[in-house]
Amino acid sequence: LAAYRSSYESAFELGTVMGFEPNACARTWCYFRDVLADYDGFNRIRDEVFVVNDIDRSNLPASTGVQGIHSSGAHLLVDALFFDGPAFTATTHGNPTQCEATEYGSSFSRAVTITDARVVQTYVSGMASIGADGKTLHPHDPAAQVDETIARASALDRKSTRLNSSHTDIS
Repeated sequence: LAAYRSSYESAFELGTVMGFEPNACARTWCYFRDVLADYDGFNRIRDEVFVVNDIDRSNLPASTGVQGIHSSGAHLLVDALFFDGPAFTATTHGNPTQCEATEYGSSFSRAVTITDARVVQTYVSGMASIGADGKTLHPHDPAAQVDETIARASALDRKSTRLNSSHTDIS
């Protein structure tokens, strides 16, 4: 769990060093050596990092956890996407076909859309084949799970909540 804490804290520390406010984190990708080893412990640590960084619980970043072995041997690597500037807005999206991740102890939004004057880009969290009750749908049927995942992503709530961004004047 110390490796989880170090990786997650490092992502936010690096964002801060680069001039971003912690609430300007719109998306994270979490690469686990073993995602199921202690997912509950990971979620506790992520929550603690969010509390320390005063992350607004109503505007959590989109996130995906994937399993794989990194050449460094790390237990967890975290990539984070931050946004900045007065031209940017970010909105979070729920999913009416799934319970919110916070309901089962995981701190992320189903999706976050970043918008500026020229571009609208939506970052979707890991939309697993999970039902409204939080249970896996279509076990042992990968094709049906992919179809279900696409249906879940298509059902994202178009209502939104604006995330805060750091407004840095670069002039």
